[in-house]
Amino acid sequence: MSGVNGDFGIFVATITRTELGLPVLNINDHINYQLADQVLGGTQSWNKQMVKSPYVDGEVMVNRSRGQVQEQFQVQVRGGSQSEMQQNIATLIQAFSQFAYQLTIEMEDATYTYQCDTADYTVDWTNVRMMAKQALVKFQFTRSPKLINGGW
Repeated sequence: MSGVNGDFGIFVATITRTELGLPVLNINDHINYQLADQVLGGTQSWNKQMVKSPYVDGEVMVNRSRGQVQEQFQVQVRGGSQSEMQQNIATLIQAFSQFAYQLTIEMEDATYTYQCDTADYTVDWTNVRMMAKQALVKFQFTRSPKLINGGW
């Protein structure tokens, strides 16, 4: 997978398109797609089962499991023409609209792979962005609390 080499080393972001029967999409190629400021960073919450008794102060946790993580993710979309940019937006939205997909982030020697669910999205397409043939697509989705690869 071709990545972007910069001052911070290699940075690659991909999304699988298995449900669509298409190859993996590079969403940080710096041609059609570039990751924006908000890339993951959701909060992990615990689903806790607590019990209490009228004879004991407070509550006691007897079981816990990690809940789904709510994530924010933004991608800058470009195109050589208005129609090319619109096609790139459609391709990106189609990938994030799958029932389930894997999102992979590679930074230098670390790889993080997440199992994600269908994303909600907003397209930020102001008049300045329109003239520059750019759009900012903001996704919000849930992912499994357990990484497929990497992380903690």
